[in-house]
Amino acid sequence: RLFAAMRIPGLISLACLVGIVECFVPQRISTDKTNIALYAAPAKSESCDVAIFGGGFGGLYSALAIAREARQSGQKLDVALVEPTENFVFLPLLYDLTVGTASEGEVCPTYEDILEGTGIRHVRASFDSFDSPDCSQANLVPATTDDEILGTSSLTFRAAVVAVGASPQSILKS
Repeated sequence: RLFAAMRIPGLISLACLVGIVECFVPQRISTDKTNIALYAAPAKSESCDVAIFGGGFGGLYSALAIAREARQSGQKLDVALVEPTENFVFLPLLYDLTVGTASEGEVCPTYEDILEGTGIRHVRASFDSFDSPDCSQANLVPATTDDEILGTSSLTFRAAVVAVGASPQSILKS
């Protein structure tokens, strides 16, 4: 069931109601590059009050605004920012980085640094799909390194903001 829709310039966000679904998902596990096993393993599942899918400007500022409003109204709200990368990239400053007037930390701060003290947690995964009719659980693709899975496979929530963005290539293909 659709709970609310919020329009942010250049971004359409979607909020949904909660439900909890347990499931099993296939996971790729590899100890070497030549032997990849596919098996059904219990999904690493997490839950939160508000899930924000996408860590660009729309998702990050939505998460910060929701957490700030909750704090100011005295509510305890569990907010999860779902973004596979470790760093936020502030694209307008890339030129300044190349000419030496901005540091890498200013242009590409880690989400850990940005979210410190806000009560927002960073889930290292990509949004894949909603997994329940009421849009209360999402399937995620965990971020990985060569030897470990960093994120979670599913996330249940009471409300969500979908701010996954778009690229010119994806717009042109559609």
